[in-house]
Amino acid sequence: MNPQNGNNAQDNAAENLSSKHLSRDAQEVLNILLSLLRHDAEDFAVPEFLKDNWEFSQIHTILMETQRFCDSLREGKLEHKTSAKSYSIGQLKAIQMELRNLVWQMQEVANGNSYISSVITGEISESFNSMIERLNLTIQEIRQISKNYEEISSRDPLTGCYNRNALKKEFLNTIAKAYKNKQCCGLFMLDLDHFKNINDTYGHHTGDMVLKQFVRKIYDTIRDTDLCCRMGGEEFAILFPNTSGDILMKIDERLRRNIAEIKIQRKDSVITVTHSAGIALFTPQQMDEAALSKLISFTDKLLYQAKENGRNRSVFAEYSVK
Repeated sequence: MNPQNGNNAQDNAAENLSSKHLSRDAQEVLNILLSLLRHDAEDFAVPEFLKDNWEFSQIHTILMETQRFCDSLREGKLEHKTSAKSYSIGQLKAIQMELRNLVWQMQEVANGNSYISSVITGEISESFNSMIERLNLTIQEIRQISKNYEEISSRDPLTGCYNRNALKKEFLNTIAKAYKNKQCCGLFMLDLDHFKNINDTYGHHTGDMVLKQFVRKIYDTIRDTDLCCRMGGEEFAILFPNTSGDILMKIDERLRRNIAEIKIQRKDSVITVTHSAGIALFTPQQMDEAALSKLISFTDKLLYQAKENGRNRSVFAEYSVK
């Protein structure tokens, strides 16, 4: 999917979490927190460097208690007690109280207390509706938070394209669909030529501008179904499902023309850029992470051949998935 088609909220999130505001260590901790949210907190292996961290210990404890509380309610046990304090625990306690009240009222009805039955029928409905409303609000909030974290963790904050964390999941899912539909795929590995010279001469701010325009030209060239990922620095990978060798060559030519249009004015000079590319055509098989790594490594070697041959060119080859 093209993340630049009017997705302003996504762009803002990426801008807010730019490398200037979020260090590599902070990104690592964020990814650990996301992993903790997706797994059983009780069985989660806490990294050594976080075992003595009080804040992380508190988050871990609260998640464990929340999961235990949810499991208890799911099993119909309404006597679960916890000393942990958080918004989610408070909501679960409120739900637990509503359930106890509902059970008591239903027991009164079951005991045939017609007086109470006639009086509390409306209360049962009110309590039940209140409980459902609380549950829906909590579920919606959790889903939105999870969605936001997932989106932030999978996108490169500078360019908005997928980052290396998302590459395996997104690429493998797309390749699996192509395999099911018996479609050929292509992989581009791109590298901006002499990008270090731009950073050294004009500064990293200008280098960031070049990278943003480079990615914009990529998205101007590829289809919505193609996936672009920033591998790191000035290196990018693009996956093309449902393609052919001829189509890849035409895309390569069009991309090279579009990249040549980049011109950034700096004082008395104009910055222009070129790129080198390794291009692999392959017929998808049932691939795992190891097989994907081999494909990327193969295409990366083609990229380096292009650079060794003088840069500003592409090297194409077919790859046999083993």
